[in-house]
Amino acid sequence: MARSTQRNNRRNRGRRAGRTVPLLIVGAGLLLIVGAAVALLTGGRGTPRLVVEQEVYDYGAVVFETPITTVFTIRNEGNAPLRIVSTPQVEVREGC
Repeated sequence: MARSTQRNNRRNRGRRAGRTVPLLIVGAGLLLIVGAAVALLTGGRGTPRLVVEQEVYDYGAVVFETPITTVFTIRNEGNAPLRIVSTPQVEVREGC
């Protein structure tokens, strides 16, 4: 009886080991896929975040063609460099 118990124990160990290795491979694969997705979505370096100190400027009643100079304060609160690659568009609303 002791021999049959030993044989059963050996068989069960082999079966458990046979299930553990594929599970480890699948787990490692999932970790790699998630890591790659995060790196692709964030560009691998982080994300810039533009913050404008004041979004709306009200000058009151201004005569047509009167020049107005304004300084816009912007900053990058992200964790990657912020690149402004073209001229920013400013919307001028009449009567607002």
